[in-house]
Amino acid sequence: MRKINAMDFWRRMDIFMERNGVPYKTFCKDNAFNYSTIMNQRNRNAIPSTIGQMLIMSEYFGIGIDEMLFGKKKDPNQNILDALEQAD
Repeated sequence: MRKINAMDFWRRMDIFMERNGVPYKTFCKDNAFNYSTIMNQRNRNAIPSTIGQMLIMSEYFGIGIDEMLFGKKKDPNQNILDALEQAD
């Protein structure tokens, strides 16, 4: 299982925010997130507490959750390839 690096997660969030011209306050308001909570998590390098929050974040920016959490786009065929390799 891959571990999520919280510092890298928030760096990616900063990049997504900047690229989309969205300040954290706007992002939080648009998604019904508590701004203080998000900023505390960011400042403490703590990842959001629920998978639901992370899914909302990734959907907001139109990216997959793998890219949000790990910085890499997942090949949609990878699960199929993994299953085929295990079947051999």
